[in-house]
Amino acid sequence: MIMSADHSVDTQFATELFIGGRWRPSSAGTLVNLNPATEEPLADIADGTAADVDDAVRAARGQLDGEWGSWSGIDRGKVLNRIADLIERDGDLLARLEALDIGKPVGQPTILDIPNAANTFRHFAGWADKITVRQFPPPVTSANPPTRTPSASRSASSGRSSPGTPR
Repeated sequence: MIMSADHSVDTQFATELFIGGRWRPSSAGTLVNLNPATEEPLADIADGTAADVDDAVRAARGQLDGEWGSWSGIDRGKVLNRIADLIERDGDLLARLEALDIGKPVGQPTILDIPNAANTFRHFAGWADKITVRQFPPPVTSANPPTRTPSASRSASSGRSSPGTPR
């Protein structure tokens, strides 16, 4: 017996890329995303290029060096948990979209993929306030090794004696 189910989804898709907090067109325009099981068109989606990826990386680095990087781990964890909440809230829609996009039965994304996506965000949200990185300038040292030490030891000590010198 062959069974089929209508997993169609009536929703609007963005045809632009979200980079640096704003929607913008892809450098290459759009492409048609096909359902691999039926080869029917699903949607026109942004056709990202290497230049678009470079722009996204620059924007992400700017946030890491700027506002996002200045937030506490607690605040970052709240954002990641909010994303997980939204994934769970819209899980049925996301599962149907995933099934259509990948061409697999809707049960798999419903049971595995979508809950795992939410759990991944929750996992990293849980770590956000546990790992703290602080950067300190290298200490200023005064190295006066005994005169009978090997010259390699003396040069290693004196090479680190000024601030900003890599160790």
